[in-house]
Amino acid sequence: MVGIPPVSEVQISTVQQQLLERIRNGNTQEIIIETASRSLEPMFKMLAYAIAVEITLSNSKLTASELEYIKLLRDILELDNDGVKSINFSAKLRYGFGELE
Repeated sequence: MVGIPPVSEVQISTVQQQLLERIRNGNTQEIIIETASRSLEPMFKMLAYAIAVEITLSNSKLTASELEYIKLLRDILELDNDGVKSINFSAKLRYGFGELE
């Protein structure tokens, strides 16, 4: 696997502007995730889910809206159930909480 180069501040800003524009044009969260999902290989879909779980739990809280987002992401990305369970179990061990099912 080829290493992934670091993301610049300019690239982050560009993506933020593109997301804002899509939202202004009426795209829903679901449509935006589905569009992004189509461009990802399966291993990167699982990585995206794992990163989302880490970010969600990193502040030692799990709100209802965060849990809803994690479930939405998991469904749209059509992830392997065993992989999802492994990520969720690992995160729960690290953070001591997080019922993501």
